[in-house]
Amino acid sequence: MKTIYKIANSIRRIYWYIFRPHTQGVKCLIECNGEYLLIQTSYSGKYWTLAGGGVGRNEGPETAAIREVNEELGIKVGSIKQIGQYESTIEYKKDTVYLFHAQVSSKDFNSNSTEVSDARWFSKKELPENRSRALNESILKQT
Repeated sequence: MKTIYKIANSIRRIYWYIFRPHTQGVKCLIECNGEYLLIQTSYSGKYWTLAGGGVGRNEGPETAAIREVNEELGIKVGSIKQIGQYESTIEYKKDTVYLFHAQVSSKDFNSNSTEVSDARWFSKKELPENRSRALNESILKQT
């Protein structure tokens, strides 16, 4: 299944390179007792990042963030707070990424999603070096 995601991701990048679409994405910083739940994805597993993904048609960013956290980690967050946004052209598209923060009371999660290759809790002092822009942007908003 990981091979299929890598192939599909390559095809999407070619499309984005040719057409340069405007897209919206979300990332959610999940916190429990001062620790953050980070993931590595199966299609770009070298960086630690936040759960998230694309905003669907007729879907708001907040709804998309709640949905993505549930799909990728099996966590049902009740409320989230927008903490920022940034523009990204790293994947050849013009992407507005909305950053959210969710406080959860339990460290339980289920990363059975084929998109997630690894998921772990990290304290702020132990954040990995190889982290994504979304993670850096969201952590800065929390300090």
